[in-house]
Amino acid sequence: MLDEVADRARSCTSKDGYPSEAHARAVMLMNGMADALSVYRCRYCDLWHLTRRRE
Repeated sequence: MLDEVADRARSCTSKDGYPSEAHARAVMLMNGMADALSVYRCRYCDLWHLTRRRE
């Protein structure tokens, strides 16, 4: 249970969520971070988040 709580905090609750992949990518591009970030769909909230991890 603790692992899931920590994973949720790291993957979801500590990040901004976006309603679509296109929206998340637009935010990434507007911030000039396209070369440093990736987007992913969250398994907890079903929104899109930005991450430094590469796909």
